[in-house]
Amino acid sequence: MPEGVFVCYRHGKNTKWYQELKDSSGKITRNYISKKERKLATKLAQKTYYSKLLSSKKSQYENVKRFLKYDKAPTAYQLLEEAADVDHLLDEVIYKKAWEKEAYQKSKKYPEALKIKTKKGELVRSKSEAFIADCLFELNISYRYECEIDVSGASIYPDFTILHPTSKKIFIWEHLGLMDDPSYVKISLGKIPLYMSASYMPGVNLLLTYESEEHPLDYALVREMIQFYFL
Repeated sequence: MPEGVFVCYRHGKNTKWYQELKDSSGKITRNYISKKERKLATKLAQKTYYSKLLSSKKSQYENVKRFLKYDKAPTAYQLLEEAADVDHLLDEVIYKKAWEKEAYQKSKKYPEALKIKTKKGELVRSKSEAFIADCLFELNISYRYECEIDVSGASIYPDFTILHPTSKKIFIWEHLGLMDDPSYVKISLGKIPLYMSASYMPGVNLLLTYESEEHPLDYALVREMIQFYFL
């Protein structure tokens, strides 16, 4: 990196760049950087930014060290170890958080179709899927989108794999959104016997919604289903 630091001053409507240098005696000189010397200005600006950022991080680090040195409050895990009557009360929350953070294999098919952003911040393939995802998210129900599951040796990626908030049982929700396309219908409905062979039963722990151009998804029905099965 070049010597010195980057400074800039506004003169009327114009901004001027300078390279500020300090000698061993502490004397400061400023050299004007013309717009033709943009490469120098860029490097100096980067150097100055990272220097200030590093200084800030060092200060934060020292504050954290001081806090850890003098903080005597019990940690969450100590609470679980010291109070045997508490762990079962927290079990539901801890299990849910662990399940949400656990990595899983997502479908890699047609990534270009993932265009709709949900409130959770992930991308899904349709507005209807986004609505289902947003309803689950708003009601604090944990789910995974297009999570790989093994069914009779075959990898299947249901739209939503859902953790029941109290029973901790796994539910699957498939939204069949192109029911006016015969080839799509054949492939999609062909999954149902596979799910059933793995003990996912329609209306029990396998939820199905349907949609066609003539019959769009009933949003009120989605909310009713979530209320019925999970709340």
